[in-house]
Amino acid sequence: MEVDVICFSKNRAFQLSELLRSYFLLIDRFDDASTSGSVALRFHVIYTASPKHLASYRLLRDRYPQVEFLQESGFGEEGNGNIPDFKDGHFAAHLRYCLFLPPVMGEQYRRTRFVQFLVDDMLFFRHFPLCHWLHLLDRNQHIWCVHSSLHAGISHSHSANADATPPIFVKHEPPTHSLFLQGTGTHDWDLPINLTGSIYRQTDMQKLWQCMLDQQLPVCHPNRLEVSGNRAFARESSFSSQYPLCASAFVAHCSAITVNRVQEIYRNPVYDTLPTLSSVLTSSSPIAGRELSFPREFRLQNVDDLLELLEKGVIFDLEAYAKSSFSSVHIGIFVLTSSTDATNECF
Repeated sequence: MEVDVICFSKNRAFQLSELLRSYFLLIDRFDDASTSGSVALRFHVIYTASPKHLASYRLLRDRYPQVEFLQESGFGEEGNGNIPDFKDGHFAAHLRYCLFLPPVMGEQYRRTRFVQFLVDDMLFFRHFPLCHWLHLLDRNQHIWCVHSSLHAGISHSHSANADATPPIFVKHEPPTHSLFLQGTGTHDWDLPINLTGSIYRQTDMQKLWQCMLDQQLPVCHPNRLEVSGNRAFARESSFSSQYPLCASAFVAHCSAITVNRVQEIYRNPVYDTLPTLSSVLTSSSPIAGRELSFPREFRLQNVDDLLELLEKGVIFDLEAYAKSSFSSVHIGIFVLTSSTDATNECF
């Protein structure tokens, strides 16, 4: 099987760095069944950055040579069905390129192909069974997608500031996934197109892409893409009739650390929080030869302030997140530790 991971990023190199680190650390690309083999994975980052942030993305490009970084000319505020040529570097053109890439192993292998969407403020903190989730989609043709950021403990929508009513679950399969009926939950549970970690069949995303273009829906910005995708899904009845089910993770594997906002299309709320130091650190601990301290004016809501975190040698404390429980996909906890003190345990 093959999966193209498509991540969207803007001016958040530190958070993207931690997403990449945690994803490659905790991904399970191998199935227990010897006949199933492994997953061929291609990772793409579609990003835009102001001049002050460009050097940080160049650093990540060097640090992760296995990732394809696609710099765009800017997240367009407007969009329609007219897709610019790929060489122009527009968001929609990069996205089309990723969705319609030829197979890694060639057409003759006819392997099922998938797409996973990520956003740069996500963090993985437990091993996640990617191979199992892909096999689930491959075997069960009634499942629309796997929502890796959802689990039965999600009961609040931070974006809507409201309760997120869980859907009707039809089956729990610990420790990997649960199945639920589409359209029976609210808010985060009622987003067929969810860019926060959800996994889809490539052919379904290509069909949805064409539906969005046919309906002249804007696709030139990640936020517009998610809204347009859900509108196209609702208007195309064949999707919901063919796929009455969705899958979610059985336990929490990842969250979106929502402490800043880099787009102005929607006024999504962010948490007004301060960084927390892991128990192995104090505010005066030497990190990468420098003192780890935060000036009084340091604000996580200001992405420019986060640039120095890449230089300080600090990372998110994955163990602290794994030991916590969250009722919302979007969280405000920002726990840091030293890269020299980090553990590679299986959480």
